[in-house]
Amino acid sequence: MMFSDMLTDAFRDSQDGIKIKYRTDKLFNIRRMQAATKDRENCIRDLFADDCVLNATNEHTMQLEMDRFSTECDNFGLTISTKKTEVMYQPAPGKPYTNL
Repeated sequence: MMFSDMLTDAFRDSQDGIKIKYRTDKLFNIRRMQAATKDRENCIRDLFADDCVLNATNEHTMQLEMDRFSTECDNFGLTISTKKTEVMYQPAPGKPYTNL
């Protein structure tokens, strides 16, 4: 629970990251999905027990996400294991892969 609370605090005001649009009314009506009036938009946050996946569309946004995450870890007395930390890059569809 504490990890989840920490993530909520870290990204409460953040609109950075990969966004997904969705609706919850009339789910199977295709025409309703095309109308933008009741769409909701949220950033994707992937949580797995004591792990977290931060999604970003560019290097600057990823740095902002990591700064928020690191600050809240400090506030909650948690440590980030750099030995276990992995950074992965996946280019957008149609873009060539370049090693960062």
